[in-house]
Amino acid sequence: MEENSFTEEIPSQVTSLSNLYELHLNKNDFISFVPQSFGNLSSLKFLSLTNNILEGSIPVELEHLSKLEYLNLSNNNLSGMVHKQLSLHTIGLVYNQFSGYLLFDFGLTLPILKKIYLGKNQSSGPIPIIIINASKLEIIDLPFNALTGPVPKNLGFLKNLGHKFYRQPTR
Repeated sequence: MEENSFTEEIPSQVTSLSNLYELHLNKNDFISFVPQSFGNLSSLKFLSLTNNILEGSIPVELEHLSKLEYLNLSNNNLSGMVHKQLSLHTIGLVYNQFSGYLLFDFGLTLPILKKIYLGKNQSSGPIPIIIINASKLEIIDLPFNALTGPVPKNLGFLKNLGHKFYRQPTR
């Protein structure tokens, strides 16, 4: 259901599809919030809602999606924090309004995380040193935020990390 001109809210009837394992609603004009009822999609492994007009925070109910591996909510107007109980391989939150410190403990609360895309938000502060515990991390993409402090030296210990972006915009 990608690249259409759907408008208004994401239909709640989608959540009655209990065997749904992939949901792509990219490049539409959905407004409102990420539905809390998505937490009922117990078979969902892949959720992508990019390029819409979604606002608010990521619903805590997504923590119930124990099979969810891929979450991409890029290019919306989302804000708030990433929930600690998500067991994701890939998370994409580029071009949103997430702000504040990167508080989630990459390796401790997202132990299987391989790819993280958080560029072009309003995140601030240092990259958490605890990132060393994300031993499976391959990509960390954090450009165009307000990150400060030194780049953690322990990034070099992440043997799978091959793609690093933590640049700031040039003036």
